[in-house]
Amino acid sequence: MSQRGQVFPQIFPILQGPGKWDLLTAFGNANAGQVVEFQYFDSDSRMKLRTGATIRSLSHEGDSGEVWNLVAIVKMPAGHPGRISGYYNTRARNGHFTIIA
Repeated sequence: MSQRGQVFPQIFPILQGPGKWDLLTAFGNANAGQVVEFQYFDSDSRMKLRTGATIRSLSHEGDSGEVWNLVAIVKMPAGHPGRISGYYNTRARNGHFTIIA
């Protein structure tokens, strides 16, 4: 999608994901290959999809201790790995992400 030559990244809604303990454990064990699963909606295919994510970066958003900014390596639907950047709420277990280079 573009407007006056600008390209806007596609935003994928996260429908379901890990709780706080699982997210923090996966981040702590990322070098050992531990993954967490996210369910998301792909508006292009109009399907709910699942992917395993290796959490590479995690930071708090706000003071609640339940909202996070994350960067992860995921297996894309085509089978190749991709990097995502996202916002995730462990209490509501939802958020969104974009694919990054």
